[in-house]
Amino acid sequence: PHFGEASSDNFRLYCTIDGVLALTMLLSTRLLRESPSFLAVKGDAEACVEVLEDIAHINGQAAMRDVVVQMPPGSDQDSPRNLGDVAGVFRNLLVSHAGLVVMLGFMDSFHLFFRMGSSYLWKDLFQLLPSRQIPASMLNMISGMAPFLGIFISERMLWIGVRQIAMIVTALASISLACLTEPIVRMSSWSLLSCIMLVKLTYIPLATCIALIKAEVFPTEIRACAYSFISILAESAGMLGPVLVEVLKEDELASSWHRKQLNYYILIQMSSIMLCGLLTFIVPGRSGDGRQLRDF
Repeated sequence: PHFGEASSDNFRLYCTIDGVLALTMLLSTRLLRESPSFLAVKGDAEACVEVLEDIAHINGQAAMRDVVVQMPPGSDQDSPRNLGDVAGVFRNLLVSHAGLVVMLGFMDSFHLFFRMGSSYLWKDLFQLLPSRQIPASMLNMISGMAPFLGIFISERMLWIGVRQIAMIVTALASISLACLTEPIVRMSSWSLLSCIMLVKLTYIPLATCIALIKAEVFPTEIRACAYSFISILAESAGMLGPVLVEVLKEDELASSWHRKQLNYYILIQMSSIMLCGLLTFIVPGRSGDGRQLRDF
């Protein structure tokens, strides 16, 4: 209830619950099936047909085994590929897409720096309120519902395009963060809660838009590797957000924020999310708008 700043807070229980949930998610990956497009590219026709039949069964459609045309034995698709062939294809494509990988890496890094850094800041802003008619922990729980609301709102906006949605939500987050630089806004419970909820409203829609752009921009055979590589780089950059909070504060308490340092940090967050939105339009092509995924 005191965000870990009181001796009565049980941080061990919190870490245990987080660990159990993470373990549950890890075990649930066993239920996932491989992409039929990837299996087809790899030449595993039998596994591809099995996945398609499962998809057809879930959607109440006829079995796919009699519909899918498999390559005859002895064709190129049936020839096995060794690890060197796959590594060579990945290396060549990664080199040819180096600029794109760097651009997407910056876009995702700015996004995660904003999301992780701002999430780490909200507890301090709630605790800095001069009068607490509503406990800071309750305000934080209320604001936590905003990302789910963002899902339903953005789902109704899909017709305008993924990049347009990304630009709209980044503009909304930037304006809300700009408002938070004003002390009069931060000193009122309802104005602070409103601005934070508007920022949190953008979390999941923006993450989904960026994920779609990253997934659709690469061919099937290297999509997972390129996506993971970019995500790892972005997560590393995103961790700088919470670290910067602790660097700018004098100690671990929310009251150690100076007004100038707090405004600087909010402006850095605002610049980060604005750059992320601009980069979504610089990425070449129309990736993210639902086009057919490319194979070899």
